[in-house]
Amino acid sequence: MNNKLNISNDTITEIIQYLKFNDLINIGLTNKENYNNIFVNPSFIISIHNLSLIISEKTLKFFEKINKKIFVKNLIIINKRYYDDLYTDMEINFLQNILPKFKINFLEKLNLTNNYYITDTILEFISKLFVDDKKNNLKELNLRCCENITKNGLQYLSKLNNLNVLNLSFCSIINNLSFLSELKNLNILNLENCNRIPDDGLKYLSKSNKLVELNFSCCYNITNNGLKFLSELNNLVKLDLSHCNNITDDGLLFLSKLNNLNTLNLSYCNNITDIGINYLLELNNLQQLDLYGCYNISKICINLLKNKQKLEINYYPFLYIL
Repeated sequence: MNNKLNISNDTITEIIQYLKFNDLINIGLTNKENYNNIFVNPSFIISIHNLSLIISEKTLKFFEKINKKIFVKNLIIINKRYYDDLYTDMEINFLQNILPKFKINFLEKLNLTNNYYITDTILEFISKLFVDDKKNNLKELNLRCCENITKNGLQYLSKLNNLNVLNLSFCSIINNLSFLSELKNLNILNLENCNRIPDDGLKYLSKSNKLVELNFSCCYNITNNGLKFLSELNNLVKLDLSHCNNITDDGLLFLSKLNNLNTLNLSYCNNITDIGINYLLELNNLQQLDLYGCYNISKICINLLKNKQKLEINYYPFLYIL
């Protein structure tokens, strides 16, 4: 009996778009024709919508054998050895040998979450790959928990001027946002737990008129002085300032100018009082407001807010006593 898998090239091309990485390898190993198509034949196009790659010797060997470009829209590089001090050489080799194998101008999303080996040097390498390509289409970049990135590495991102979504959450040592002034097309920015960002870092966002979502949760150094730079973001729809407990009522006066704001999270901003909440009455489009843990706000004020605007409010004014 012949156990070889014989599939036409057109069918394989269609199937491959939805395969996982291991499935792609397995098809290539079913017979000589499939092997040549997937590993050797440059005219056979490998196009994949979503590709997740686990850092391993197996993955490296696959890309060492392949001699052509791969079209991928959404690439996720997964690191399962986050706390292993011995992994660094393999991971850097992995990244520097794999990304050039892709048709970079086709890549729209790159997810490098939790990859501890991502340093300023690696960011420089990544940015050059895209900038050198005349059709840079990278729209989303996720660097969450890439804890070795500094302000110097972020400067390389300024050249990725087609970015719409940027996630730098838990990149806790960054303290400069000047690179953001070059990212004119940014819609969503996540800086959660980047707690070294100072007030004047927010000035680089003041002209980012395309921003619709901002997350500054647990950015403890942000005060009212920083919020004044956000008051010009007329298209902002969602803003998270939870745990930014240096914000007071005066800061909410700046936020009252954000006419399109739909969702506002001020949970655990416990220096806010009824005075500041009254400023929010100016936000006619506000639909969701989180005031959990804001113990200086009265129930009377909350009821007034509910009666004037049809708001979904999360409110529980408790106080920890140590």
